[in-house]
Amino acid sequence: MSYFSDRDQEFPGSDDCEASFQKLKTSLTTIPVLVSPSSLGMYTEGQVITYASCQLKIHEKNYPVHDLELAAIVHALKIWRHYLYGIKAQQFDDPHLVVLREAVLQGSAKEVSIGEDGVLRLQGRLCVPNSHGLRERILEEAHSLRYSIHPGATKMYRDLRKHYWWRRIKMDILGLTKSAHFIPIVTTYTPEILAQIYIREIVRLHGVPVSIVSDRGPQFTSHF
Repeated sequence: MSYFSDRDQEFPGSDDCEASFQKLKTSLTTIPVLVSPSSLGMYTEGQVITYASCQLKIHEKNYPVHDLELAAIVHALKIWRHYLYGIKAQQFDDPHLVVLREAVLQGSAKEVSIGEDGVLRLQGRLCVPNSHGLRERILEEAHSLRYSIHPGATKMYRDLRKHYWWRRIKMDILGLTKSAHFIPIVTTYTPEILAQIYIREIVRLHGVPVSIVSDRGPQFTSHF
């Protein structure tokens, strides 16, 4: 196939080439790689079938193929990770979502719906239950994982609200991205003592920071 993809080569259309093409097509559409969808829509031979696409950003157009493949995997994990989290089962552990589900079944909920996969959604966004620390896991992943790159509270909120919904989601994000520690000290403490306090009270809880902005001058950070 690589040989005949050259623009100067003509595809002969021989029996051997046709057999190779059919073998390649079969390999690409055989479980666990891909399954050809049927008239049943998202379900074929007991397997869930779904597809997703997104437009490349300007800088992504310069990515090599293997980076684009990785970006596709990350994109798939972002929009389908609720299957990994088990959101459907955990929605029944949240009393508020149980009430919303009953309202949908009774036909009294306008903006809430139950998808073909049985997951409760509000205007297409997943309703995340307040159980088993699921919300905290989603926030931590969006905030801390390497591929997400900490975007700040506003950007993080806009990204999460595309896929997820729960009450007070914005307040939870602000609580994660903005925090303060008030520690009593004496104004006569030397930078060395302040650095020791910082390690004991801050680094112990949050780890070593990437950068430090201090009004104490270079004497403070020089003791790390």
